[in-house]
Amino acid sequence: MGQAEPQNLAALLTDPSAVRRGEGEHAFPLVSIIILNYNGADLLPACLDSLRDLAYPRYEVIVVENGSTDNSLQVLAGYPWVKVVRTEKNLGSTGGYNFGLPHSQGEFVLMMNNDMIANREFVSVLSEYLVAHPEVGIVQGKMILPRSKGALEVCGSFLTRYGFPITTVITSPTAPDISAVFRCLPAKAPA
Repeated sequence: MGQAEPQNLAALLTDPSAVRRGEGEHAFPLVSIIILNYNGADLLPACLDSLRDLAYPRYEVIVVENGSTDNSLQVLAGYPWVKVVRTEKNLGSTGGYNFGLPHSQGEFVLMMNNDMIANREFVSVLSEYLVAHPEVGIVQGKMILPRSKGALEVCGSFLTRYGFPITTVITSPTAPDISAVFRCLPAKAPA
């Protein structure tokens, strides 16, 4: 995994142009991949194994161990190249990712769930797009459901001017079937 000196986040936020131009030490911006884990010992090996040899030269993997009570820590011990940060209790999704952010060093941050299996090129594709398009602030790859015979679940989202995500969803297992594509507004409510 590529390592980098800690970046001055304030400087990157006020003048990210060197990163976005992909110049010098920023030719391959460091990508921090943050994975949230809660009782996912059975899911972690496939997820982390898929990240071991990405086709991108500079990335770090951080697992936020979000108060698990299973053997997740024992599983994570088998991945010495992964930085593990632990919460005392389950902080939920937003709280867990926010807990992990200060532990990241990357110019770009990629948030993953522990049940995701990465394509070897996905970090390269997403980061290259961000570098080439400085007007873009967030990207998402397509999500394929392996348990559903490779059906395409999500092929992108965008944010409205009010900050609400609109997701393009394909429901057909033989996707892409244009007639099966629709936009949805994902919403979550407290239980």
